[in-house]
Amino acid sequence: MSKNDKNNFMSVNRQYRAPVVTIMGHVDHGKTTLLDYILKTNIAEREYGGITQQVRAYQIRYDNKPITFIDTPGHEAFFAMRERGAKITDIVILVVAADDGVMPQTKEVIGLLKKIRTHVIVAINKIDVSGANVEKVKRELAMEEIMLEGYGGDIPYVEISAKLGTNVDKLLDLINLVAEINELYKFTDISNAEFTSECIVLESSVDKSLGPIATVIVKAGEVKRGEYAVGGCIYGRIRAIINDQNKTIDSAIESMPVKIVGIPKVLELGEIVRTYVKENVAREISKQKSFNEQRQENHNKFSKADILSMLAVDEEEENIKKLNIILVADTQGSIEAITHGLNKLEVEGVRLNIVEKRTGNVTINDVDVAKIRGAIILTFNVKVDYKVSKFAENSGVILREYNVIYEMLEEIELAMLGLVDADSSEEIVGEGNVLQVFQLSNGKFVLGVRVNKGKIIKGYNVYVMRKNEKVASGKIVSLRHNKDNVKEINTGMECGIMLDPNVELQTGDKVVCYRLIK
Repeated sequence: MSKNDKNNFMSVNRQYRAPVVTIMGHVDHGKTTLLDYILKTNIAEREYGGITQQVRAYQIRYDNKPITFIDTPGHEAFFAMRERGAKITDIVILVVAADDGVMPQTKEVIGLLKKIRTHVIVAINKIDVSGANVEKVKRELAMEEIMLEGYGGDIPYVEISAKLGTNVDKLLDLINLVAEINELYKFTDISNAEFTSECIVLESSVDKSLGPIATVIVKAGEVKRGEYAVGGCIYGRIRAIINDQNKTIDSAIESMPVKIVGIPKVLELGEIVRTYVKENVAREISKQKSFNEQRQENHNKFSKADILSMLAVDEEEENIKKLNIILVADTQGSIEAITHGLNKLEVEGVRLNIVEKRTGNVTINDVDVAKIRGAIILTFNVKVDYKVSKFAENSGVILREYNVIYEMLEEIELAMLGLVDADSSEEIVGEGNVLQVFQLSNGKFVLGVRVNKGKIIKGYNVYVMRKNEKVASGKIVSLRHNKDNVKEINTGMECGIMLDPNVELQTGDKVVCYRLIK
């Protein structure tokens, strides 16, 4: 008997939140075929023709539990959303063809997965075709640090044929298992929020009869017809909510993909939309910065004013500023790695002081302690409850979330540099362009750089520019010309540079070498 509950498919399960799943991978590896098979399997006896290409997200029910699938809107879109701090997916299914192995777009997705906080399931597809070599795929994934269960890691995987449907049921079982183990079925508590829901725009268009339509995924709360939606500094009354079967419904809960009709203009991909009961509240909030702008600002580098408000002067050394930190991470291993990295940061005039470090969740008490001690809260691979995040914001406590250690270290170092006395300044001593990026067997990156101005000097600090934006910083810990260790490289010469922290850059980035002077 099928596990699909067709009779109750349209009912809303308010006790079980649907995990949001995105299928990604290299072109022609079977992403679309897999999604098509899943949709046909689950809606064969329903109105399949009602799901159109314009709706880019779909919800099915498997084993009497809902699962939301998002049709991949492109890696660039995911990166753009991440830069705004938006997280639209809980689980990523990485599809790799058994006859093709790890390809360029596979590596792009793996790079993305290292930057976003999400659970991963690998689907090794096309096991039915000639030339399929599952073991080869496993080895290639291991080389990209995707360590599968039974192959030195803990990432679950399943061998499938999306074309024939082989083991697709096992993949769906695995999705439900990952959701259960990681408690993805729990709804976000926004009972103390002034808004009734928060959504993220997946697609936006204009319908000839309905006007602007926003296809959204509900990220928290419940969207109701008749309420007022605010997004992109405009607001409008929700005239209709349309589900993924083109059926008009009265409301949509967390993780449901729906179209919203009533917002008076086309919104950008990744735009954040919130709903309110009262029109006057929506109108006033729409006059403020858009939620995207606010969220992007929150994910920018620390502002000097914010950090200065958290600083204390060391009692023993009057000229030393002390930055207090509360560190909360997922494991003790993460705590040790981050502590080691933080202790290596050295900025003249500023000292880091780790007030508390532990594993677990961030609590209201942490925020109270941070406020009393004048500390900032740093988290690593820890999901922060909305109520705690809001309490920190209202308390004036800086709370930052990370899932990549070097990004945390970069931002803390930049924050420390930003606190150097006003009579200090940067003296740029040289610039160079990144020609190539090499990765050593120990995971360290070496930058092949041509110096085009001044000189590059070992031991000096650098920051990295990409499209006129500062994207990273570090200290030159190794400088080589050919195979020789050197102290400096002059204009017109090429060299190999290794930075601390270990930063992966791109060809075309500009490296600016500088020193701080009083």
